[in-house]
Amino acid sequence: MKKLFYLFCLLSVILFIGCSNDDEPEVKKFSPDVENVLTSIQGTFSGEEYFLGQWFRTDKLTFFPFAAPVEKTTFKDGTVEVHGTVHRVQNKAVGGEVIDDYFFCVEPLRTAIVLYGYNSDNKELNEKKETLSYKIESHDIIKFKDYGLTDDNWINYSRQ
Repeated sequence: MKKLFYLFCLLSVILFIGCSNDDEPEVKKFSPDVENVLTSIQGTFSGEEYFLGQWFRTDKLTFFPFAAPVEKTTFKDGTVEVHGTVHRVQNKAVGGEVIDDYFFCVEPLRTAIVLYGYNSDNKELNEKKETLSYKIESHDIIKFKDYGLTDDNWINYSRQ
């Protein structure tokens, strides 16, 4: 009888441990379209912009995609899903060097990347927001322009 009791206890423990919790949150994943863009943009890209034939600025973007989407709360858009961070260094003809850090979200249907500014010290979002249109030309060349500008505003960015 004692052996039967121990066997029953052992089976109960195994069954209890083996049951999964149906309430466990589902791990979010990127859509295939977003995953393809993240694979293409991971790394550092640099481009130069000219205005009326004169050098205007050099822009360097370094993308660090996350392993899975992360939710952030913004001032303007409420809760958004971000896909990574980007470090941006711009050297401008007027104003010198400008360094910004952003969370970013890829929007494949608009072929856009939305940048949400944050403070690099504490990772708190600020009110800065930019949207870039993109065209992936190859593994080493991506074109960017400010979203909504005409097609003559594309800038070629080369992988560094």
